[in-house]
Amino acid sequence: MRVLILVILALMSGSVLAQMPRSGNLLWLRSDTLVTYSTAAGATDQLASWGSIVGGHVCPVSAGGIVSRKQINGKPAHLFNGSSYLIGPSVFPIGTDYTMYLVFEWNGIHAANNLVSGLSRALFTSQPGQPTVLHSGNFNSMIMAETALSGPTVIRVTYTEKSRLATIAFNGKEVASGEIPANGDSI
Repeated sequence: MRVLILVILALMSGSVLAQMPRSGNLLWLRSDTLVTYSTAAGATDQLASWGSIVGGHVCPVSAGGIVSRKQINGKPAHLFNGSSYLIGPSVFPIGTDYTMYLVFEWNGIHAANNLVSGLSRALFTSQPGQPTVLHSGNFNSMIMAETALSGPTVIRVTYTEKSRLATIAFNGKEVASGEIPANGDSI
């Protein structure tokens, strides 16, 4: 299973209007900065850790994970291959609104991929490549994009605590909206 993540993973309790860190951002990963590689001579670059440009967090790569340097449309990216993942800080908002941005390119393989997940909540691709939002581990009450990803895509997820309304947008166009349970998972 291969997936690409590009440039930004921003998780905040507000919204982002530009690609500059704003007050309230909790995690902001960019593929072109604060990355550390552990590469043997002559081997493909292997990502060892990825630092957030806000909050001072450093996310190590999972043991045995293979994450290498790639590009999407000429921009820095990382290829997560097989069971690779980053171990992020426990900063996911509980009991409040949030907005999450992720630049992602799906490779077309029909398998579920967690993009951002914790113990009981996740943003993942259902089969076949349709981003899905889950809270409280309730698989009977989640929202799923109506279509699969195609090419490099900016995925935006918003959640409003008061109404429990979650939305998914691809490249600025809303593709799913619905009520989901409250999030109780900060991991």
